[in-house]
Amino acid sequence: MLVILVLPMFNEEQSIPLLAESTRTLQSVDVILAVNDGSTDSTLGKLKRWQTIEPRLKILSYTPNQGLPKALTAGFRKALEMDVDVIVTMDSDATHSTELIAAMVRKIREGSDIVIASRHVLGSSETGLSAFRKLLSWGASRLMRLFFSIKGLRDYSTNYRAYRASLVREALARSGGRLVTADDFSGVVELLLRLCSLSPRISEVPLELHYEAKLSSSKVRIMKTILGYLRLIAQPKVVSRAGVCLPLLTDNRNTR
Repeated sequence: MLVILVLPMFNEEQSIPLLAESTRTLQSVDVILAVNDGSTDSTLGKLKRWQTIEPRLKILSYTPNQGLPKALTAGFRKALEMDVDVIVTMDSDATHSTELIAAMVRKIREGSDIVIASRHVLGSSETGLSAFRKLLSWGASRLMRLFFSIKGLRDYSTNYRAYRASLVREALARSGGRLVTADDFSGVVELLLRLCSLSPRISEVPLELHYEAKLSSSKVRIMKTILGYLRLIAQPKVVSRAGVCLPLLTDNRNTR
C-alpha cells in the first residue's frame, strides 16, 4: 500500500526540525506532503531545506492562510493525484508521535476505512494540557457522541487520522470537491461527520498526546470552535450504516 503523510502547516518554523528527525527513519510512509497554508514566518524556507535531505518530501504552498479545513482538502487532492492507498494526517506542532502510523496503516490494511489516534480509549494519555483544555476536549467528544453516535468512534476532534484513499476520492467526487463548510478547527469534526455518510468502517488506536512538546503557539480559537460545534449539531442529519452523520455537500463550488 502506498502511504502518504499529509502535514498541514501554518507558522511551524520551530517544529520542522523535530518533524524531520521523527520521520527520518519512518518506514511506514512513502511520501510526505507538507501543505504550507500561507505561513508568514520561515516555514517555507525550512521546508525547502528539509527537502534537500528528504527525497520523500513534497511541498504544496499557497497564500494567504485559508485555515486547517482547506489545507486538509488541498492535501487530499494532491495526495490523490499520486494515486496513494492511505492518507495519514497529523498536526505539525510536534505533539503527535509518528510511531502510531504503522499501527494505523495496518488497521486500514485489515479493513478499516478511517483510523483515529484517539485520546479517549484505554491506553491513551494526555500530558502538558491545562485542566480547562482537557475538559474542553472531553466535553466536545461527549457532545458529539450525544448527537452523532458513530460506531467505533470516541475521539471526534483529533486531526491524527488515517483514511482509505478511495473513501476520500469518493467523497470529493460526490461533493463536487467541497468536503466541509467550516474554516476553523470545527472543520476537522465536520470532515469526519460528512465522511460518515459513506458508511466507513472506523476504528481507533490509543494516542499519547504530548502537548508539552508543542513549540508553536496554539491556533485554536476556543469560542469560535465551540460555536462551530454547535453549528454542526444544528444541521440536518442522515443515518448511515456507520451511525448518525452529516450529509455530503452537493454544490459544485471549488475550494482549495
